[in-house]
Amino acid sequence: MTSLRHLDLSHNYFNSSIPEWLYNFSTLQVLRLYGNELQCDISSGIFNIRTLSELDLSWNDLEGKLPRVAGKLCKMRSIDLSGIRLNQDISQNFEILSVCSSPRLESLAFSSNSISGPIPTSLGQLANLEWVDISNNLLKGVVSEKHFANLTKLWDFRGSNGFKRQS
Repeated sequence: MTSLRHLDLSHNYFNSSIPEWLYNFSTLQVLRLYGNELQCDISSGIFNIRTLSELDLSWNDLEGKLPRVAGKLCKMRSIDLSGIRLNQDISQNFEILSVCSSPRLESLAFSSNSISGPIPTSLGQLANLEWVDISNNLLKGVVSEKHFANLTKLWDFRGSNGFKRQS
């Protein structure tokens, strides 16, 4: 079982924390746990699976901040942490992900959380992004062409609802 590459346990009714036995899969590339009732702080252990290229923990009862170790997932192409009560400044999320993931990251979803702050221009450092959903958060400030200058592959950007104009 250690050669498992794709694990999808979505839409079940798991109501525990993220099982620690998942961290033992050294070849896991795709992990989908969305739509369960997983309950705990966002564990840094899940981000120690260095082979992950796709991670979906959305729509669970998780909460907290994106761990710094998430920046070490150099193969990450898609990450979805929507609807899990992620609560930190959006610039911290982009800073973490730009450490190592930036050359490959194509899809990013942090919608329906409590992410706050202005969208940083460092978003443009994630040059391979094709799809971004940061809607339904507590964002504020100004969005300009500077945010999108290097995002030549971007075809869908969702930032609606909850965006407050800077006063």
